[in-house]
Amino acid sequence: MKVPVEKLLSKSTAQKGARAIQMDTVIPDVPVQTSAPLNANAHTSHLSIVDARGNMAAFTTTIEEMFGSAMMVPGRGFFLNNELTDFDLEVRQNRHPRANAIQGGKRPRSSMAPTFIFKEGKPFLIIGSPGGSKIIGAVLNVVINRIDFGMPLERAMRSPRLINRDGDLEMETDLFKDLRQRLDLGARGHRIVESAPIGNVQAISFNQKDGFITGISDPRGEGEAKGY
Repeated sequence: MKVPVEKLLSKSTAQKGARAIQMDTVIPDVPVQTSAPLNANAHTSHLSIVDARGNMAAFTTTIEEMFGSAMMVPGRGFFLNNELTDFDLEVRQNRHPRANAIQGGKRPRSSMAPTFIFKEGKPFLIIGSPGGSKIIGAVLNVVINRIDFGMPLERAMRSPRLINRDGDLEMETDLFKDLRQRLDLGARGHRIVESAPIGNVQAISFNQKDGFITGISDPRGEGEAKGY
C-alpha cells in the first residue's frame, strides 16, 4: 500500500474533514475490516528524551503481549515479540487481498506515535505513549491541550481524556460524568463508554523564551521525569 502522506497532511484534506463535521449528529462510521486483535494492554513503553547537547529521542517499543512470543533469546535474556498478531490473520476477503495481510517486506498496522513537534524550526514538544489502539488518541489529547488550549504541560497531561475508537466515544470518568448528560451526546448518535485511564503519556515541553525544558510523566501510569 502506498500511503499518500503529503495528501493526508495537506491543508485541503484538513479543511475537507472540518467541513464534514456536524454539531447535531455523528458522522457515519467507516468500518475497518480486520481480524487482528485490538490490543489495549499496557505491554508497551515510551521514552521522551533530550540531552544537554539538544539531541532528542521519542522512542516507543513493544513486544506486544506479556512476554511477547514467550521465546527468550538464549544467552541474551530478552523475549522475542509476537507482533505478527498486528497483521490480519485472513489473507483475503471475498477473493481480494487484505491490505494488512501478512507478507514479506511489509510493516503491520500500528498505533505507536512517537512524535516531535517544532515551532518555527525549534523544538516545542516531544511526546508519545503506550496503550495499544488508544495511543493515538492519548497523544492527541495532550497535544490539543498544549497547543490549541495553551495549557502548561502538567495541566495538559492531567486533564481528562476522550477518544473515538471503533465507533465508541470513550471518556475517562470525570468527563463521562460531566459531559454525557450536559451535552446530550447520546441523542446526537454517539455511543458513550466510560473508560479506564487512557494512555500513559511521557512528554517534554520546550519554552523558547526562557530556555526552560519541562518533563512530565503521566500520573495515569508508571513513569518518572528526571533532569540533567
